[in-house]
Amino acid sequence: MLGFADERMRSFSLTSWGNAHTVAVVLATGLAVGFGYPALLAWVAGGSCLILLVQTRGTWTPHGQLGVANLVTTLRLVMTFGLLFAYRDLPDAVLCSAALSILILDGVDGWLARRYGASSDFGARYDVEADALFVIALSLILLARGAAGPWVLIAGLWRYFYILARLVVPSPIEAPRTLFGRVSYVLMLICFILALWLPPSWSAPVAAIGTIALSISFLRSFWQAYFPVRPA
Repeated sequence: MLGFADERMRSFSLTSWGNAHTVAVVLATGLAVGFGYPALLAWVAGGSCLILLVQTRGTWTPHGQLGVANLVTTLRLVMTFGLLFAYRDLPDAVLCSAALSILILDGVDGWLARRYGASSDFGARYDVEADALFVIALSLILLARGAAGPWVLIAGLWRYFYILARLVVPSPIEAPRTLFGRVSYVLMLICFILALWLPPSWSAPVAAIGTIALSISFLRSFWQAYFPVRPA
C-alpha cells in the first residue's frame, strides 16, 4: 500500500496541481463576478479540490488515512462553499456565525495534526488552499451583498497573484510564513466577518481595513521573496 502511495505521489505533483488550481480559481472568480454568480467559484474550486483528494489518496497523512485534521479542513471547505450558495438567504447573524466558525476551525485542524502526529505535505497544502478559498469566498460575498466595492477582491486574489508572479518571474526563495502574516490574515477575516454584519455605512470602511492589512502582508512577502536579506 505504501509503495503504491509513493508511486502515486511521484506521478502527481502538488506544485503542478497548485499552479493549475490557481489559474482555475482566478478565472472562476472573474466569471463569478461577471455573471453575478459567486457559487461558480464553489463548483470550480470544489472540483479542483476533489481531484487533489483523489490523486493523493493514501498519502494524506504519514499513516495513509485522511485523518481527523484533514477532515476538519474538509469541513471548512464544505462550509465555505455552502456560504457561496446560501449567502443571499441566510440572516446576517447566521452568515457571520458560520464564517466565524470556519475561522475557529482553521486553528483546530493544525492543532489536531500536531497533536496526533498527522502532519504531511498534503495536509499543509490542503490547509493553505482552504484558507485562500475562504478569503476569496468572503470577498465575493461582500461584493455581491453590496457591503464593499470591487476592490475587496484584491484581498482574495493576493495569494493567487503571488503564485502566478513567481511562475512568470521566479523568485530566489519562497517567502517564509511569519507571525506578521498570520496576524494580518486573522485581522482581515475579523474585519470581513464584521463587514457582513455591520450597516452599509460601516461595512465598506471595515472591509477596507482588512484589505489593507492583508495587502501590506503580501507586499512584504513579495519583498522577502524577491529581495531576500543576505547573511552578513
